[in-house]
Amino acid sequence: MSDKVAITGAILCSGCCVLQLMLNFMAFGCAGLSVVEPVRMYFVPITMASAMYLFATGKGSLVTRVVKVVFIMALALSPELLNVYNDNQSQQVAESRPSYEFTVPDMGCEACRYSVISSLKAIDSVTSVEVDLTDKQVKIWSDSSTDLWPTIKHELQQAGFEPENDLL
Repeated sequence: MSDKVAITGAILCSGCCVLQLMLNFMAFGCAGLSVVEPVRMYFVPITMASAMYLFATGKGSLVTRVVKVVFIMALALSPELLNVYNDNQSQQVAESRPSYEFTVPDMGCEACRYSVISSLKAIDSVTSVEVDLTDKQVKIWSDSSTDLWPTIKHELQQAGFEPENDLL
């Protein structure tokens, strides 16, 4: 029973990340699963306590219990883990003006941010991408002399997102 509670809690803690990543893989775009975020702070401690209880009282070998607990904690902390990964992928270029700046209004979580960064970094001449999830703003640096806006728009649409307000 406690493993079901811990896994259910971990899925709720992951908010949008795990489910949204699967949807993004299918080019679905943002499903709005980030609505769980306000109550996430309650699920995390309950899930961690359930995982520790599972470890202490669970059946099976020590290795099996450790694997279950690590899986549950990784799932529960997936938004934070994805945020760290995204921050490493979204490196700012100091003291230079971005080539393109626009918003992606339907980007709602770290999984969406990941899809936007991945889609844009796949464009050959894009040198850096910065995505601010709070403002839903995207900045792109490029070393291309040609207009990349049609390619940028196409790549984002293929990922299920619609860019707006080309600011540059």
